[in-house]
Amino acid sequence: MINWQKIQGLRKHYLSLGQAGSKDYWNDLELIESYDKVLGERIAWKWSAVLNQVKDRISFTTSVSVLDWGCGTAVASRKFYEYFGETIVSINLHDRSRKVANYASKRLAAEVKDCNISILDSMPAEKSTVALLSHVINEFDEKDLDRLVHSLRGHELIIWLEPGTHRESRRLNHVRAELLDEYEVIAPCSHQSKCPMQQEEHSSHWCHFFARPPAEAFQSQLWAEAKKHLGIDLRSLPTSFLCLMRKEGTGVVSTSSDSAAVLIGRHRIYKGYLKYLECSEAGLSEVRLQKRDNKKLFKQLSDGVFSMPQTK
Repeated sequence: MINWQKIQGLRKHYLSLGQAGSKDYWNDLELIESYDKVLGERIAWKWSAVLNQVKDRISFTTSVSVLDWGCGTAVASRKFYEYFGETIVSINLHDRSRKVANYASKRLAAEVKDCNISILDSMPAEKSTVALLSHVINEFDEKDLDRLVHSLRGHELIIWLEPGTHRESRRLNHVRAELLDEYEVIAPCSHQSKCPMQQEEHSSHWCHFFARPPAEAFQSQLWAEAKKHLGIDLRSLPTSFLCLMRKEGTGVVSTSSDSAAVLIGRHRIYKGYLKYLECSEAGLSEVRLQKRDNKKLFKQLSDGVFSMPQTK
């Protein structure tokens, strides 16, 4: 059974613009289990979209150790194992709540094979091959966020996923800027230069994408209840993310090549044409695409995409 009242309270607390870090909100097992089945599952859909984007852009040259930082119910590491499980030898979980970390460990152990699972009380001195972070950025003030970013240096691959809101996205953009000296951006960016959105004239924009929910989101009683009790748009999964590879690392290899531009947010359809915002090293620009000029791209955009690596 889902305790909708407790999920409502948790979601309201988390959306309170940076106040989620004020206390440990994992109050009891019923809340944790309810969260995992509803909000956690929606985050899992976002992780699937992100990992689908990066799975062909990276490969591992060594056995992989994973740090799931701010693990919650271990959604990030469970999804990462789904995509790269054959390479993973250990997963380290950290959350300020021991209660949810214990749940995450048991949940993860039921799904993974031949993998050592540990719970950590703090950031380990020994760096992992992969560091995963998910929906944690509003837990930190500016100083604590900078400390976290500094502590992440040395991990070979960092994948960081956040809600696709203006505030969280622009804070993630700050993370990108701080790590750009040591890390190569694998996704979503098509370049390694300073993000155009950091320019003052683009302060109203933010780097975000829309993951596609699975069919079950529109067919099951659970999600009908979720829509009723939480008031969420089941069609909308706005997401911001970063995938960064350490330049001097040896455990991860990038197999991708840069693209011309990346589509930001959603396109807008008009009669015979559509408009969308694209980002590239040259900057941000609004593109007007006539259907007659590129029918294939027009159809691709009309059908909906999460992130389009090539727009030209």
